[in-house]
Amino acid sequence: MKNFFQKNQTGDTIIEVLLSMTVLAIVAGAAYATSSLSFRAGLNTQFRDQALSYAQQQVELLKNADNSATISQFAVNNTPFCIDPASPGARQPIANGQTGCTPPGGGNSGEYKESTTYDPSAKTFTVAVKWTSADNRPQQVNIIYKASNSYVPCDAGNPCGAAAQRSNSTSPPQAGITISAAPTPPAASVAYQGTATVTWQAVNVNLGSCSASGNWSGNKTEQGTQVSGPLTANPSIFTLTCTGFDGNPFTKSAPITVAAAPTPSLSFSAGSNSFQSGGSTTLTWSATNIPSNACTASGNWSGSQPISGSAGTGGLSTGSYSYTLTCQGYTTQAQQTQNINVTPPPPPPPPPTCRPSPGHNCFSYILNLELRRIG
Repeated sequence: MKNFFQKNQTGDTIIEVLLSMTVLAIVAGAAYATSSLSFRAGLNTQFRDQALSYAQQQVELLKNADNSATISQFAVNNTPFCIDPASPGARQPIANGQTGCTPPGGGNSGEYKESTTYDPSAKTFTVAVKWTSADNRPQQVNIIYKASNSYVPCDAGNPCGAAAQRSNSTSPPQAGITISAAPTPPAASVAYQGTATVTWQAVNVNLGSCSASGNWSGNKTEQGTQVSGPLTANPSIFTLTCTGFDGNPFTKSAPITVAAAPTPSLSFSAGSNSFQSGGSTTLTWSATNIPSNACTASGNWSGSQPISGSAGTGGLSTGSYSYTLTCQGYTTQAQQTQNINVTPPPPPPPPPTCRPSPGHNCFSYILNLELRRIG
């Protein structure tokens, strides 16, 4: 009986070990598969980025030829070709049976192949770059470029070059801009220092060629909406200039009415403008349409004052005093002055007179008056 239980215990231990090894193998296999997929995905992303870089290089060479009026030599029927960066003016046809040219740095075994074709009906160039993914599957990226002018193919009757560009090309589509400006929030006009919402769209213009001027600035996309900064000029004008496919600038403006600056107002008063020496009074004021929210005191007081408030003069001696308050508005200022006259105190009463009489003398009479005054 003892041996029977020992065998069972040994058998259970072996099964547990086998199960553990199986689970570990499954986990390790899943981890390897996940890691392998992630690795291949990373490689494929790198491959695609590199292919896009090669395609963009060919597009830049087409742009350079377009700017120098030599792109028509590449618009030859549908035969694929490449442009060698070392000889950007030369068209290199791709022979039959070849998938394309190997770009500089495209790998010793030519992992990348690039080619460009011209579509005479759409009048566009398509740059294609092919490669094999990490999964051993064929991949391809395309970039389409339309020249600033629509060129017809060259042939024996139409020579390539600048002359073909002038004589054989159709006129590029006319650039167009729509632009408008409206008060924010909607109103009949923009309040002084208010804002406007500018909306625009440009068509048939070169990408990245639009710029703003007037009451806004900076480079702009081909379409968009923007809230302006505070406006004070009337009218405020928003101008957009873009370069058309023909290389010429195209400009459109949108004016908007801005209300005049509000006039500042000031109410300034003194509790009393005349009193005796040693007295005081209180100055009270209130101003509106003051953007700085502060006024300036001058004369017999000084410093910055709030746009509304009050202040005491303190006890004043005999003399004339001038209190001026100036509040600067948006374009003009409001100013008022309070003049205060402080008079000397009244003279003391004359000494009392006394006529002595029997039973009454002046000394006791004066003393009695003083005691009454004091008491």
